[in-house]
Amino acid sequence: MAGFKTGVVIGAMVVGFPAAWLLSKIESQPIMFSSYYVGVQPDYVSVTGSVIGDDKLEKDRPINNGIQMTCWRPNGFCQYMNVDEIGPNLIGQINSENLTVRKWDDKELVADSFDISNQYKSCNYYEIRVLLKNKIATYTRLPNQKADLARCKMLFGESQPLRQWRIGDGKSWSGYNPGL
Repeated sequence: MAGFKTGVVIGAMVVGFPAAWLLSKIESQPIMFSSYYVGVQPDYVSVTGSVIGDDKLEKDRPINNGIQMTCWRPNGFCQYMNVDEIGPNLIGQINSENLTVRKWDDKELVADSFDISNQYKSCNYYEIRVLLKNKIATYTRLPNQKADLARCKMLFGESQPLRQWRIGDGKSWSGYNPGL
């Protein structure tokens, strides 16, 4: 009987330790959002992916996220949606807003959230720029000059309110490196 119990204990260790390690590894992996895609038609542009950055410090990079932007030239706006990973295997609320198209020619599309940010006196707004021929998309966070600068200084501290990142494949697609 002692041999049977020993066998069960050894078997549980052989299966249990690798299973526990695998479960902890899976739980610590970032959520996988849609891969990067830019679709361009004469009156329609679609961008899918994640806002990503190469900032040296992890705290300066965008958190793991997924975005979808669809623009129609005749309407003069882009429908923009985003969702962020707010914890291990946990996403936040899906945000949706209409961005104003500031420029759309044969080379680039530029849309921003300035009108929305200005309405709510937000400290910053963002601009999405899509280079149509190269299918490259950037995300730039800009300070709102019409906001309460004292409140915004408290919010950002010494950090730069101006940030430029790119839209691409997110952390799960590109091999997550947490940085410093």
